[in-house]
This record gives sequence, C-alpha cells and structure tokens, in this order.
Amino acid sequence: MNQILDDGDEMQLKKNELLKITFYAVLALAIFSGNAGVQRFLPSFEFDIQLKYIFLAASIFLSFFLERSSERSYPGIFKYFLGFLISLWLYVLISGLMRQDYATDDIIFEILFIIISVMLVYLHVSSKDEMERFVSIIIGVGFVILLVSQLLRMGAGVNILTNITSSRILIVSLACAFFKSMNLRDKYYFWAYFPLPVLGYEFISNSLKMNLISTSFVVVLCALFYFIIGRYFRVVSFLALFFAGVLFGVALNADSNLRSRVVAFQQGATIEGLTASTPGAVIVAAKEKGPAFDITQLIKVPEVRYPDLESLEYYQLAKEKCDEVSINIYCPSRVLILFGKYKVLDVTERLRFWAHSIDLFFKNPVFGVGRGGYKIQLFYNGDGNPRVIEYHYPHNVMFEYLSMYGFVGYFLMIVTLIVSGFIYLKATIRDKSKFGFIVLYLALLMASMMGGTLFDIRYIYVFAAMLTPSLSPRWDRNQVIGDR
Repeated sequence: MNQILDDGDEMQLKKNELLKITFYAVLALAIFSGNAGVQRFLPSFEFDIQLKYIFLAASIFLSFFLERSSERSYPGIFKYFLGFLISLWLYVLISGLMRQDYATDDIIFEILFIIISVMLVYLHVSSKDEMERFVSIIIGVGFVILLVSQLLRMGAGVNILTNITSSRILIVSLACAFFKSMNLRDKYYFWAYFPLPVLGYEFISNSLKMNLISTSFVVVLCALFYFIIGRYFRVVSFLALFFAGVLFGVALNADSNLRSRVVAFQQGATIEGLTASTPGAVIVAAKEKGPAFDITQLIKVPEVRYPDLESLEYYQLAKEKCDEVSINIYCPSRVLILFGKYKVLDVTERLRFWAHSIDLFFKNPVFGVGRGGYKIQLFYNGDGNPRVIEYHYPHNVMFEYLSMYGFVGYFLMIVTLIVSGFIYLKATIRDKSKFGFIVLYLALLMASMMGGTLFDIRYIYVFAAMLTPSLSPRWDRNQVIGDR
C-alpha cells in the first residue's frame, strides 16, 4: 500500500513539474511576444488580438493549478517596487481618461501587462531551483523564436520579428546564458551553450545600431567579469560558440543590412553645387520658427543661417536642398546640416525629436501633454520620394514620459527603474553569478535611450521580480522565500 502511495505521489510530482515547465514556457512566450498580432500569422482571422495578451491569459489560467505557499508575504523592497509600478499605471490611466486621450490605451494595457507578469514571476519563481529552471526556459524559448525567425527569413523571405523585438530577445537570452553557464552550482550549465551560434547569427544580421552597441556591451562586460573571477574555460567556450555564429552569418552575407547602415552613417551624403561660406562651417538650410528650444543649440559648431522665411518657403527651401542629395538617405525637413563642402551629417532626426519633447515639457511641466499631444513632422526626400512623416513618439523612453506625462509621470517611471536597479545591484553583490543580469539592466536602459517604449524594456521589471526573493537571508535551494 505504501508503495502504491509512493508511486502515486511520484506521479503527482511529475505532473506538477510538467505543469510548472509549461507555465514558464507560456509566460516566456508572453514576455517575448512584443506587439505581434494574430493576423500576422493568420491573415484571415477576424480579430487582430496581440499574442502577448493571449499568452498572458494562458499563463494566468495555468497559474491557478500550480502549488504555492498559502501564507506568502512580500519582502519590503517588493512592496515598494510593485507599489510604484501600480502608481505609474494609475497615473497614466487617469491622465488618459481626463484628457479623453484614447491614444494612451496601448500604454495603459502594456503597463498592466508588466504588472501582471511581475506578479506571476514573483509568485512562482521563489527558490533557487525555480529560478534556474525559469532562466533555462527563457533561454530555450528565446533560442527557438530566433531560430524559427532566421529560418523563415532565409528560406521564405518572411520576417516575423521586428529588429527591435529580436534585438531585445537576443540580449536577454545572452544575459541568461551567461548566468546559466557561469553558475558553478548548476550541473546542467552546458545547456546554455547550445543557443550561442544562433544568438551570434542574430547579432550580425540585425541592422539596428543600438543592437550592435548593447549586445557588444553585454558580451564584453560579462566575459571580462567572469574571466577576472577565474572562469577561463567557460568564458573562452562561450565566446568561441557565439562568434562562430557571427562568422557563419558573415559567410552567408547576413550582415549586408548592417554594413549598409554603417557605411551610410560614416559617409553621409554627397552634395553637389553647394558650398559653405566659411571652410568647415555648417549651413542650416532652414530653422523652424517659434520653438522654445532651438535644435541648433545642441550642435556646437559655427553656423550660417538663412533669414526668416514663411512656412511654405521653409518647405520649398528644404526640398530644394534635399533634392541635391545624390544618394539615398533621408533629409529632415526645415533643418539640413552640411559639413564643409560635400558632407551632410545624419544626426538631426532624433535630436529634433528630443528637442521637441523638451519644448512640450516646458509647455506643461507638471502633467505633460498626453500621449496624443506629441506630434512632429519631418520631410524626407533623399530616396527620390518626397514625403512628410508625422511622428508621435520621441524614440527615447525618458523624453517620452517627460513630455507626455510631465514631471509626475517621469518621476514615477524613474523611481520604478531606480528600485529595479537596487534589486539587481543587491542580488549581484550577494551572488556574483548574477552579474549578467545587472549588465542586462544597463544594456536595456542604454537601448531605450535611442528607441522603444517602456514596454520594450519590460524585461527589467520581470527579472527584478525574479531576483527579489534572493535578497532574503532565508534564500535557499529548496526553500520558498516570502513565508513568514
């Protein structure tokens, strides 16, 4: 009879393990999904529901069947962390409702998505074993997503991931792989090496400049740190497999888009029939009238200004100057910066976004202008296709909250990042094997300065929730933290 009961208990344990692994995999899919909708894969589907919400709903459903402590309480740091996240969500919600600014709907749901993901991770990743298992699932799911994406891109010319989504999956998977491979107490550390060639291939095939910078930041800092503390063989093996994927991508010409962007960034554009009045001077083709913040103040070089013109004349002048660009790059309207006799410096687009954000902040410094209040138009003609594009986002998460939600929203957002950073720092001080996560935190912040929204750095909050239980002095391999 005892043997029968023991067999039954063992079967139940296996079922629970399988259920938890399934839960982790579905939650990882939710976290990695980005903004892709069902219609991207099933065009005939009537409703374009975003996949992240489908996977999140499935994760919530599975969580009800998982065993967890009935007397769980929250460590103090997590209460502040979650409290500020909820406060940020409530502020954005109230701000949108008061302004009847329905453009905020995506932000409202995305912050709520982050809060629910944080809660799910905190509730069900509460021991060292669970943390290592969750990290392993993250690596595996990231590996499969990137591998399928690369195969479809090479075989069928189909892109299922945006560059920004794939770059975030890449650096998250790399940081988790570093943690897994360098953790001496994990006997299955070698599983972290399998995805490395795929991650290396993704690194070289993604054309985003910030992907190149942030991924290099993760690889270099993690490798250097673990080499310093004596993990020589694992570091060399890790780098060898990663760069094998990079070389494979170069051999298949997967880096062609990246090389084109780097060359365009370095060479600028050739200008025919236009010279500066002074050697080395900068000509500002036209200046926007009436902004509180002058973009030219950001560029500390000599300049020659055209006289004030009417709006239509600004447009015509910018178009004439852009028409003289002989290679295919864009030209922002109203401001065209020329260096010397032949070069145009391609730096004004994001500077104008950020300057416009500062201008909007001064107009409403406390509460901001709202999600629908940010608008800026740029004129493009470098590719021979004259057009005006209206932007509603400053490509910088700090300027986003400063301009759209004012000092209040900016303060709440900054505090959530500061508390998250404290969790990463304290966890790393206690356990050096977690160094990869604090590097991931910094890399994601760095990437957010050039593009993406708060949702694109959601991983910061998810992994902060995962690391929070490890701050307890009762943290142990088989002990659930939070029970008091």
